[in-house]
Amino acid sequence: MNTVTVHVVGFVYPDWEKRVPKQRDFMLDVRNYIGKGKGKRGGASALHCKETEENILAMKGTQDCIAVLVSKIRSLAQMNRDLVIVIGCQQGKHRSPTVARALEKSLGVKVIYHYTK
Repeated sequence: MNTVTVHVVGFVYPDWEKRVPKQRDFMLDVRNYIGKGKGKRGGASALHCKETEENILAMKGTQDCIAVLVSKIRSLAQMNRDLVIVIGCQQGKHRSPTVARALEKSLGVKVIYHYTK
């Protein structure tokens, strides 16, 4: 597979579009799959807190979201060129980094996190 770069953004920030390449192959708002949920979702960024990541992975819709992205990336990879994918959620700190990390583990994609402090 060619290089796949996944940019993780927070759509609440007005500058998110300036942070990612204008030429992108696919963009997904994970909020369409993973709701806010109840209980422990927030708190520390999913990149810095295993519990946050585990809670999001267990939420309804997360596995469907990951499956859609894996399928789309594999389909786009047939174009035989490098790909740029953008995924995001509200702040880009919990849901979308969790999904990106799952893509990183399953497909070996390169991930650039923009709002995970």
